[in-house]
Amino acid sequence: MNSRRSFMQSFFSLPLLFTFNHNSKVQTTKSILLNQCLVAGFQYYQGKEIIWDLKQNDPILLLAQADNQYDKYAVEVFYQSKKLGYLPKTDNKSISQILQADIKISAKVQAVDITKPAWNAVMVSIYMLV
Repeated sequence: MNSRRSFMQSFFSLPLLFTFNHNSKVQTTKSILLNQCLVAGFQYYQGKEIIWDLKQNDPILLLAQADNQYDKYAVEVFYQSKKLGYLPKTDNKSISQILQADIKISAKVQAVDITKPAWNAVMVSIYMLV
């Protein structure tokens, strides 16, 4: 106990080696949930090949495909460079506009259910980073 007390006394008698800048701002990133939706067209792309590899919270990549001949707001969904499908047309307009405006977003696998038909098997969550 005495050695602990003497250590603490000598520690606090040392000059301060670090200074703290009270004016520095700590940057924090917050995520705002924008949408959760199923992956459309999952059965037509590489999704069925890798469904066993997909896990909840796996990051996915979203790419706006403004030159899509069927939907100018099309958003492709990728997992490790494998195309899973698209965001559904009913959910893609705002996400496409955000991507085209170069606003930072992130997306991840929300749920995988291999017992469901392919078009209902994978749900994704999309977040805006602020």
